[in-house]
Amino acid sequence: MNRLLKAKYWLLLLLLPLCAACNDADDLTEIFTGKRWRLTYINDGKSYGWYHFPNVTAKDIESYDPVIGSRSFIVEFSGAVTDDIISGKYAGKGSVNTDGNWKANGKSNQFQAEERNRSVIVASDPLGSVIADGLIHARSYSGDNKSLYLQYTYRNPATGETENLQMAFTAVK
Repeated sequence: MNRLLKAKYWLLLLLLPLCAACNDADDLTEIFTGKRWRLTYINDGKSYGWYHFPNVTAKDIESYDPVIGSRSFIVEFSGAVTDDIISGKYAGKGSVNTDGNWKANGKSNQFQAEERNRSVIVASDPLGSVIADGLIHARSYSGDNKSLYLQYTYRNPATGETENLQMAFTAVK
């Protein structure tokens, strides 16, 4: 009897991986929809804090501080998943309001946004347009249901050089 029990145990262990589903794709609905995302910073992904954009002062950056700042940028995504692709509409609100269409691929982590409308709410905020531009230039994403990162290539208008930047968002309850 002991031998039969051991054989069943080993058979169960060998068959267990066949019962578990393996999926390398992200859960796109959990990451993007059903929540609002607040921008916390834009940087190069290697250093801490904000990237130093031309014509943006420390005071401008401080105004986006989640604790003491008076400004924020919030984006909401809505959409539906087909296979490993989610697509739908987005709306971003802050010093610049923007909306449009977006899609993301859960296997390749590609991201794409196409702006339909943009309106400047606070003309004196140089980061507003930088944020909206970053959103529509994003080409990939990473994250989970608490943190979202959108990566894009930024062309510095002062120097003409390009850098890879990321927008970091935190889920807002």
